[in-house]
Amino acid sequence: MKKATQFLHALLIGIILTSCSQTAKTGEADQSEERETSTAEDVDQLTWSDVVAMVFDDEGEGIEWHGEEMANELTEFLVINSGEPCGEDDCGQRLALTNISDRSITTIIRGDYDIEGDQSYIPRKYIIAPSDTLMIGCSHLCYGGKGYEFPRTIVASAYTETD
Repeated sequence: MKKATQFLHALLIGIILTSCSQTAKTGEADQSEERETSTAEDVDQLTWSDVVAMVFDDEGEGIEWHGEEMANELTEFLVINSGEPCGEDDCGQRLALTNISDRSITTIIRGDYDIEGDQSYIPRKYIIAPSDTLMIGCSHLCYGGKGYEFPRTIVASAYTETD
């Protein structure tokens, strides 16, 4: 009888240890899946300021602009080029704005986006000296293993008035 009781205790301890071990492994797998899922969903948690800082790490100025028509005759003097990789995992390309005229130009550049169905734009104002080049940010919001494109469009351009 004593041997039977010892056997049952040993069996019970073995079952408990096996059960705990399986629960721990399942918990680790669940946490890993949650991390992967939450990374993709975390883009929804970014604030507007977070997005601006990640995409427009540049010399521009945030402005309020709602699509109204503005003078835009100088686009032939403004060139947007892409260059070095940027963003998380280098998912985008650094963008540069070059003024090929002999006068300073003030311009507004719109960065359009579609982040998980949220579609809009962010306008930025730049003052660029003659024959100068400014960095205007990254071509994509790179976050959570995904890249969200921010194509740029010059929506206004005029010679900078001097005081």
